[in-house]
Amino acid sequence: MDRFRKYFEKFSIIPQDEWHLVEELLHVRTLQKNEILVSEGQHYYKEIYIEKGILRGYYLTPKQGDVNVVFFMDNDVTSPAFTRNANGKHLINYQALESTIIYEFDAMEFSNLIRTKNWVNKFAYAISERELKRISNREKSLLTRTAEERYFDFRNEYPGLENRISQIQIASYLGITPVSLSRIRAK
Repeated sequence: MDRFRKYFEKFSIIPQDEWHLVEELLHVRTLQKNEILVSEGQHYYKEIYIEKGILRGYYLTPKQGDVNVVFFMDNDVTSPAFTRNANGKHLINYQALESTIIYEFDAMEFSNLIRTKNWVNKFAYAISERELKRISNREKSLLTRTAEERYFDFRNEYPGLENRISQIQIASYLGITPVSLSRIRAK
C-alpha cells in the first residue's frame, strides 16, 4: 500500500492522520494472466489502482472482435468509475494481460471522501483531468495521424509496454493489422 500512497501524494498532500480513510477502503486482488476483471454490462462500480501488472480496456465489435482502447500498467489508476459506467452497467471490458495485483475500492464510498475531504477531491480532480486529456489525445491521434505516427504515440504513452504484450494487442490499439504493425516496426 506504500506505493499507492506515494502515487496519491503525486497529486495531493495527505494529512498525517487521515490516510487511514482511504486505506480502509482498499481490497487487494490478484488477477491471473488473461483473467477478465469485468465485462461490459456487468455491475462493477469500483475504483482501481494497479500495484503491478497490466490491464487492458477493450470493446467487442462484430467485425473486428476485440478493439483495445487503453492500457493501464504498474503503479497507476484506471479511468474513474463514473467514466466507465452508465445506468449501473460497466461500459468497457477490463482484462489482465499478465499476472496483476490491484487494489479495488468502492467508488461510492470514495465519492463520499471526495465530497468531504479536500485532499481526496484534489486527487480525484487530477485523475479525472488526466483521463480527459488521455481520451482527447487518443481521439485526435486516431483521426489525424498515420498508423506509423500512432505507433510512436503508443510508444511514448506506454514506455516499455511493447516488450510486455503481444503485437496483436498493440495492433488492435492502433487500429491496424498485426502484419501492418510488423512492417512499421521493421522500418
